[in-house]
Amino acid sequence: MSKTHLKPLSFQRHGHKFWKRFTSFDHTRHVTECSVVAAEVFPVAAAFPLVFRKTESGVELVAVFSLTEEAENSFVSETGIWLAPYLPSAMRCPPFDAEPMPRGGQVKDAQFQLLIDESLGLISDDPRDEAFYRETGALSSNLEAVKRFFQSRMSSAQTTKAICDVLADMNLLAPLTQHEGCSLPKGCWGISPDGLNSLTNRQLATLATCGALQLVHAHQVSLSHIAWLAQAQSRMTQNPSSVDLSRKTNADGFLSALADAQTNETSWGPNSELHAYAQ
Repeated sequence: MSKTHLKPLSFQRHGHKFWKRFTSFDHTRHVTECSVVAAEVFPVAAAFPLVFRKTESGVELVAVFSLTEEAENSFVSETGIWLAPYLPSAMRCPPFDAEPMPRGGQVKDAQFQLLIDESLGLISDDPRDEAFYRETGALSSNLEAVKRFFQSRMSSAQTTKAICDVLADMNLLAPLTQHEGCSLPKGCWGISPDGLNSLTNRQLATLATCGALQLVHAHQVSLSHIAWLAQAQSRMTQNPSSVDLSRKTNADGFLSALADAQTNETSWGPNSELHAYAQ
């Protein structure tokens, strides 16, 4: 997801402002993919196709919500409910986000800048809403919780990048344009079966040690979602007026209940500090 619309959080700009907790995922309707970190790779793979993208900063692991850039996010209902059985961590804390800062020396912890999306209408002048800062200039308690969440996520993102670098260095990534006859968005990469089969025992041991084998297996299993996602998008595009609204409403309710049940079982679920902001 592009972050060009985000602004750095600062006391000078936001010290006397307040923020609201988001109540709808309507703002993600045109989000067709998001970054994924190693700590959540299995629940993500159980819900979405997982692919790789090559960026200026290296290889990134992403969850795919739509197989065409023009189509809307398939996992957002008409009323803004998130329908998938898992909510990726990158989408958990509107209006907040974070970007890594340059690292130097022996710094081990992820250094980052808190960002805020000022276009979502979640910033206010109403003191009944959440404060950004204390009068002393320190972050409010709720913003401290946001910071802890991003600290954890950024740490896992560093681990994920290191794993992706290993996969790239072993030449295991190959362009992924289609799967079982279904086309994927441009610029997707996947694990090369031939490259994987040609690895030496030492290389396989390296993949197992750094956690790359788990990521590889999650990616391979996740590709099974592509066929039904393509079919669902094709039906909605070809004849959206034929959808039985009563059945769609029931399906939305069922998927929402399934989402609540499954995310309760994960470390990134609704009982975590951050996810509570979506309530």
